[in-house]
Amino acid sequence: GIWFGQEHWLSNKQLVKLKQLDVQFVARSGMEDALTSGVMRGRPYGGVCISWSRDLNHIIKPLTDYNHKRVVAIKLSTTKQNIVFVSVYMPFLDSRNRESCRTETVETISMIETIIDDHPDHLFVIGGDLNCELNGSSPFDEYWDNLITRKRPGYTYHHESLGQKKKIDHFIVSKEIFDSAICSNHKIMEDGQNPSDHLPISMSMRIEARPCNKGDAEPILLP
Repeated sequence: GIWFGQEHWLSNKQLVKLKQLDVQFVARSGMEDALTSGVMRGRPYGGVCISWSRDLNHIIKPLTDYNHKRVVAIKLSTTKQNIVFVSVYMPFLDSRNRESCRTETVETISMIETIIDDHPDHLFVIGGDLNCELNGSSPFDEYWDNLITRKRPGYTYHHESLGQKKKIDHFIVSKEIFDSAICSNHKIMEDGQNPSDHLPISMSMRIEARPCNKGDAEPILLP
């Protein structure tokens, strides 16, 4: 399988801890090393990653040329079509810092657009916490309009003490994937053992991959 993750809360020096999960991964940290010592104040950005089962090593290549703290991407090569997976964690709209949030939002989406433009013959799966519901209620929804075709499930964020339920975690896929049987079984996964306010989302993809060769190299992992 392939897993998208946000807010892993690991500094650059701590990213190696992801290897304890016995998966391969590509990850970036939003945590300064100083934040990992002493009492942490506020709510800094916590990082983004993609991890995958080791048996997919021979068909996955991390796209390491795109350096953005909120975006990581990998390319999966199949017998019929190459697919780029992008994990993203968008900034939260802070009304007190609207302009800086707008700037960071535009920069993040611009990075995704660059990856798309650089891979014109690829299909795309974009997933993560977009921090907006894509229903026109956010002033930043317009920045996604030229990038996506929208499909909205039930809520994916539930803050019980505040009484909030929102749809802010999404998968965005190429129209060819959306219109075909490649992508199916979309789920919002409710599990009482999950302590997060965010519910995991999942989908299944039917692909044909080339067999593994013993000479295939290990993928390059970001620091």
